[in-house]
Order: sequence, then structure tokens, then C-alpha cells
Amino acid sequence: NYHIFYQLCGANAEIKSRHLIQDINSYAYLSQSLLVQVPGIHDKNDFESVCRAFSVLQLKEEEIDQIFSCVSAVLWIGNIRFVDLDGESVGFTETDTTAIKNIAELLQIDQSALENALRFRRIFVRNEHTDIKLRLADAIANRDAIAKIVYEKLFKALIEHINQKTNPGGEVEKSIGILDIFGFENLSLNTFEQLCINFTNERLHKFFNENIFALEQAIYAEEGLNCDKFAWDDNQALLDMINKGNQCLFSHLDSTCATPGATDSSFLEHLNKGFENNPFYVTKSGKTLGNEFGVKHFAGHVIYTVDGFSRQEPLR
Repeated sequence: NYHIFYQLCGANAEIKSRHLIQDINSYAYLSQSLLVQVPGIHDKNDFESVCRAFSVLQLKEEEIDQIFSCVSAVLWIGNIRFVDLDGESVGFTETDTTAIKNIAELLQIDQSALENALRFRRIFVRNEHTDIKLRLADAIANRDAIAKIVYEKLFKALIEHINQKTNPGGEVEKSIGILDIFGFENLSLNTFEQLCINFTNERLHKFFNENIFALEQAIYAEEGLNCDKFAWDDNQALLDMINKGNQCLFSHLDSTCATPGATDSSFLEHLNKGFENNPFYVTKSGKTLGNEFGVKHFAGHVIYTVDGFSRQEPLR
């Protein structure tokens, strides 16, 4: 969770009413930890600080309202519970309908379109689309994905605005660049999210090696300067296995996601067959790993569970 969720719940009554904010304990995304207040943290005061920061950044009142409406909508999205209709599709409870109505109002979108987005997954094949009913587990995962997307787009819009206000486009003659590689992840349970994070780290690792080592050594040689050359592991082959061509890991995943009735198991079968002889694809004593597969990353071996992979939107 993010501080802004708690801060908005600590706003004054007028703001809470305008953005349909309820009691903090009524939100599923906030109440699961049973800890909504932390000693030393004053959400009301911090919310006022956020509002002052928005003013400094020259955000208009209308834009600030839109930001808080998006934050409120994310909280309401988490309150949608669904009801299992027949094992193959879901419906909405009365409480869900109230939440959906509020979300549609906050985001200024069509309520029926939102309901369809929550109950169906749309796939495109040859410029034609098919809506597939979501089972309960898939609908819950889809709900959380929608919440993440809304928050992500809001976050990126704020970053873009901040960059524009702090650097209005003037020429910069001198600058310092910092490559901040976020953490490589190897958890007790690694899912699609960890694969995306670690793939990004692989690309950053490649970029760092080429720009810091290879290019710098070439400049030294061109200028006739002495430089102790050293070798490093090139991870291009691993990057290709994950995301190059029609037989890479992400391509197999896209094919699975676009195929009606495809499952996580069928995706894993494609991987086991396609990467059987790939040195970066991990097996255990020549055997598959049940519902898991492994990748030999530059930072170490990671075992991923395929549960939920087939429910992703196509990547490529």
C-alpha cells in the first residue's frame, strides 16, 4: 500500500465527501493488515503537506480533484468481491454494484463498460475480438490488475508533470546521470511480476556493461590511453530467450493468452519443449518442475511458478 491511501482517508469531511471516501476500515486493500494507524505518522497533517506540494507544482484544483478521485477509485476497486455463478463465470453482489457505481462516477466512465471489464477478458485474433467469461479466481486477479493499472497511470502522469515543472525544457550543458538498478527479486514464491522485474534487471545489466565497460574501453583505445581490459559475462543470449523472435518465452506466453481454453499447464509444456536444450532454462535432474520453471539470471537461478501466467494480457 501507499501512504496516500491512508492520507486521503484522513482528509477533511468536505474532501472525503467529494471523493466518496469511507471509513478507512471499510476498504479491503487497507484493512487486511489490521493496522491502519502507526504511531508517529499523522495522516491528516501529511495529507495537507501533499496538497501544499501540489500547489507548489502548479497543479490546478481540477487536476488535484482528478488525482484524488483516481486514488479513491483504486480503494473502491479492491472492495469488489464477486459471486461465483456456475464455476465458469461471476456476478456482482449488491455491495459490488455500489462499489462499481462509485468507481464509474469517480473515473467518469460508463458503468456497464466497467462491469464488462470486470467480468470478461477480451482477446484479439486477426483483428477480431472475443470476450471470455472470467472464473472467480481470474476475476479477482483481473480486478487487482485494473487497480494497479489505474494507480500506475496516475503515478506516471504525476512524474511527467513534475519533470515538466522542474525542467521546463532549457538546455542543460552539464549533467550527471545515475543508473539506479532496482532490486533483483528471488522470493519464496516468484510469479509473473518477479519475471518482469528480473527481465528488466537483465536489460539494465546489459545496458550498463555496454555503456560503462565496452564503450569506455573503446574510447580509451581510440585516445591511446592505457586501460586494463577485462571480460564480463554477456547476457544477450538470456535476453533473447525471454524476448526475441517468435519462439521466445514472452511469445509463447502471448500465444497461450490468445488461445481460448489455454492454461498455465499448456504454457509450461510449450516452455519445456521449446527450451529443453537452452542452457538458461532450468530443469531438475532433466525433469520438469511441476508447475514451475527456472531461469538462470546473471544474479542467480530463480524458480517461477506458472500459476496465473495464462491470465495476463498479451505482451508483444
